[in-house]
Amino acid sequence: ITKGNFYPIGYDSYHSIRIANDILDKGSLVEFDFLSNGGRSVGYFLGWPMLLVYTSKAFNNSDALFASRFLPMVFSLFVFIVLYFIIRHLFYNRNERIIFLFLFVLSPPFIYMSVISSYISVCMFLGLLSFYLFLKNRIWATLLSAVFFSLISLFSLYAFLISSLIFGFYVLLRDRKNIFKFLIIFLISAAAFIVYFKLWLSKFIPFLNLFILHTPDGSRFYGINSLSHFIAEFGVEFGLGFFIILISFFGFFVIWKTKYKYIYSYIMIILMFFVSFYFDFSLFYLNLFLVFFASVGLSALISRKFESQSIKYLVLLILMCGIIFDGVSYANSQVDLSPTIREAETISFIRDRTLSNAVIFAYYKNGDWISYAGRINVIDSNLLYTKDYYTRWADSNSMFHPSSISE
Repeated sequence: ITKGNFYPIGYDSYHSIRIANDILDKGSLVEFDFLSNGGRSVGYFLGWPMLLVYTSKAFNNSDALFASRFLPMVFSLFVFIVLYFIIRHLFYNRNERIIFLFLFVLSPPFIYMSVISSYISVCMFLGLLSFYLFLKNRIWATLLSAVFFSLISLFSLYAFLISSLIFGFYVLLRDRKNIFKFLIIFLISAAAFIVYFKLWLSKFIPFLNLFILHTPDGSRFYGINSLSHFIAEFGVEFGLGFFIILISFFGFFVIWKTKYKYIYSYIMIILMFFVSFYFDFSLFYLNLFLVFFASVGLSALISRKFESQSIKYLVLLILMCGIIFDGVSYANSQVDLSPTIREAETISFIRDRTLSNAVIFAYYKNGDWISYAGRINVIDSNLLYTKDYYTRWADSNSMFHPSSISE
């Protein structure tokens, strides 16, 4: 999905497309980004940009725009297929399987990963595929599981760590007999990341700096979200569906009698909820667990006996309409995400009507648009591992959101 077939939607798409285009233009990896934050080392995880590059070359395209549209949809489809095989293994109730897939497809996180060009869809696919292969209890499947799980760290260290957390807790609470097998997979994956770090990231980032949750001067923590960030209906770029959350509470009470059987799911919902305050990627796993509880709850409502069948059908109709409306309205809202038509015209103006060496100051969220237009930005959203980022961010915030007349 693009604005007028020229500009992708959403802030997250622009940085990876620009890096991919730089690699396509130069024919090799770039080690210095002249356009981001006035110029900085390329301390980026290049998994997603390189995937855009190889896909563009496969289709003989000199621009990564087509690949940025194509790949999220493909990997989201793969996520759906792998989930189908996973829930066949975990769900014994056929109705719950169908409801789970129905709710998942209409959930805002799935719609978001289907249209926004980012590492999220491929990391979800790799994590779920690795988990599915782990469940098969075959040597060849375990080796493949290790290979696919290792690839996650090429796209995002935090996605790898969050996936490891979910994977590890499952083995610890549900499948302890295979804990040694999980440790082998994790150690192979960790070793693969260390090799990746030595070959590429070590040129730009000290190893311990990979784990910081604040800007280099320590003044501001990274990625702290508010509670409103969790609900898609509150106007955020992506969040959780309100009706799915509502029905998941009913599913929670339905299976409370067998609470120890589902202790893993309870712990993961609580853990992913708190982790999501810092890392948006956690919301996509949190959504899976909420969809699980919602599918149990909706299945229980369908099979439950009511004193009045009319009331039962009315309740189900309201819930189903709410779920469908949530999904459809969120899908439509993606078209309205930034950049708007006027903002897209501004990007074109910057690209066509400004000096090639111009340095442009704008709010940090708009910085990636400026660099996408081929001009140097003062500040953008790539805050981690950027020198003097907090000073720039504070000055930008004072200018755009002054707290007093004197400012």
